[in-house]
Amino acid sequence: MKAFEAAYLLPSLSVGLLSLFGYQHEFSWLLGFLGCAIQVARAGPRWQLYLAYFATAVEVLCVVSGIKVPFFVVVLCFIAFLVSSVLAFLLPVPKFPKLTGPFRVGYKEFFLSGKINGMTLQNNACVWYPADVPKGSKYVKAKWLVDGHLTGQGYARYGKVPLFLFNHLIDVRMRAYLNAPLSSESPDFVPLIFSHGMGGMRTAYTSICQELASYGYVVFVTEHNDGSAGVTRLPDGTVKFYTPPASAVTAEQKVFRNAQVQQRVAEVRLLLQYMDDCNRKGSTSEFSGKLQMDKVSIVGHSFGAATAIEAAFEEPRFNICTAMDPWLFPVSSKVIEEGLSVPLLVINTDKFHWPTNLEALHRLQDNCKKDVRSIRIKDTHHMNQGDIAIFAERVLKLV
Repeated sequence: MKAFEAAYLLPSLSVGLLSLFGYQHEFSWLLGFLGCAIQVARAGPRWQLYLAYFATAVEVLCVVSGIKVPFFVVVLCFIAFLVSSVLAFLLPVPKFPKLTGPFRVGYKEFFLSGKINGMTLQNNACVWYPADVPKGSKYVKAKWLVDGHLTGQGYARYGKVPLFLFNHLIDVRMRAYLNAPLSSESPDFVPLIFSHGMGGMRTAYTSICQELASYGYVVFVTEHNDGSAGVTRLPDGTVKFYTPPASAVTAEQKVFRNAQVQQRVAEVRLLLQYMDDCNRKGSTSEFSGKLQMDKVSIVGHSFGAATAIEAAFEEPRFNICTAMDPWLFPVSSKVIEEGLSVPLLVINTDKFHWPTNLEALHRLQDNCKKDVRSIRIKDTHHMNQGDIAIFAERVLKLV
């Protein structure tokens, strides 16, 4: 709960509680009205406080009309303030944790188009990187909801929740500075690719990507355009929301998801080509000659972990594959039975896997030809590995 919200809600709750016991003052409503006005003026309206706003309006209306506030209205107003206080506590306007690495971080957006394996591909993409950002510079921190309310709509439709639940996130900003120059403190940097999960988008794992960049990595993300993203909007205005499988039959869903994985791998390869072009000596990119492409690795979460595993199997350039809570259902049986030829790191949460997924994961690990490390983080959920763990931390603790 932010300072202006507390300054509005706590006195209103106190006055409401006193009113329940018959202690009413003719000017007590003024306290809530002023707190409400200051909160809205300084921090903007929040959906978590809608009930409190309504209660304040009722109180002001009664006083202005010269009507003594009935007891049942006092009770309802107190409940409204209480509910708003709980919602403001559980779903506060979040901030990303401070970065712990030695570098400040920059963020850029770009667009990819091309053909891979006969597929015509178009993808929004972005990159986090070590940056030079002097204090007092003109660079501003990038917004998390890169497409504003459309991004929020994508998350809402995928999660089947009302859009207003995301309204308070519209002004959340990353710790990364938009279009800041690449850091001059190192001659080159290690690049990696991050693949987002189902319903995610290119900034859905900002907390991880910008933290890695603060330690000197250059983290590229492509927003998968296979129908698995919450929403993606192309430069020509085309908007594509998450597309579920048309069939409920498991075998047909397997075909559908594996086709998506194959497109995702092609999109990863298109991103690799872009990285090569940027790194090429003589290119106009600030990454020219700065990326250690011989050390490139791939990371993914859930469906993105399936993408990372499949890509590491098909693309020999990847040095390491990191799979966070991998969903093995979309992965080709050939990949599981033959295993990877690069080291595999599996990072599992405590409450995601089920028997068939674990069985496939263990088979994959047993068949890998290089080092395999697997860790499980106790008392964690699947969504703890994405930004939702920051934005709904207190809610997740109740699950």
